[in-house]
Amino acid sequence: MKTNSFKILVAATVLLCWVRAHANFTNTFDSALPPEWVNGCQWSPGPADWPIGGSLQANATNGGWVLGDPSPKCIFNETQRADIRSMINAGGGHVRFSILVDGASFNASAQWWHINVVGNSAVGWTQINEVVNSWQNAGDRVLRIYTFKTNFAGLGWTDANSTYFEMNIGSNSDPANPIHYWIDNLAVYSDAPAVTPLVITAQSYNPTTREMTLTWTSEVAATYAILHSANVTVTMTPVATGIASGGAQTTTTVVLPAGNTGFVRIQKE
Repeated sequence: MKTNSFKILVAATVLLCWVRAHANFTNTFDSALPPEWVNGCQWSPGPADWPIGGSLQANATNGGWVLGDPSPKCIFNETQRADIRSMINAGGGHVRFSILVDGASFNASAQWWHINVVGNSAVGWTQINEVVNSWQNAGDRVLRIYTFKTNFAGLGWTDANSTYFEMNIGSNSDPANPIHYWIDNLAVYSDAPAVTPLVITAQSYNPTTREMTLTWTSEVAATYAILHSANVTVTMTPVATGIASGGAQTTTTVVLPAGNTGFVRIQKE
């Protein structure tokens, strides 16, 4: 007896480039100087009124313009570099940290002071001047906290093929007045949503009714189409469009055209 066999090949595609999920990272400097931080800083238990714990403290002995090798410098390690490259590809990369000062950061004189930040990578040296521009009154002991935040472009971190990423933090003040500021709560992160890969997790086909039921991983609020062709040499045509996402997972049933063979594709619209 001759029997019909039904062969259906199913594939999933997304009309977007899928990238490795980006991994944000932070450092709160609770207990030690991380090895990637070099030059011009030391670990400190933090300012007297800082309740969070340890910090990095700039230890320049001279005032004036202090930026580059004499100032705190972070040479991000390979794991961190890989994460930064991933965040460049994903978009939405940012860097944020706190600058802390109190009376112990200054000598007894009233004085002006600035904080400057530099990003370095294959793109080159990208400098942001006066991210803090402030004045210290003589005898002022109050703890002050300044939050710095920039996107990756602000630091010149735009080349996902760069083999190195660095950040320098420096001060400027009267030459006789070094500024012993603290650095804390570093965060390198992307606020771009991670792209969800489209993966078919279940499928079934009823050759009598030609109904195919498919389940796949999906993105919230996305819509999908089911495409079909009789063979791989012809253009696929939609058999269903505008399929609303079911959340993290979507299931739908479609009726396929008549035929003993076919190819089916799920596509994000």
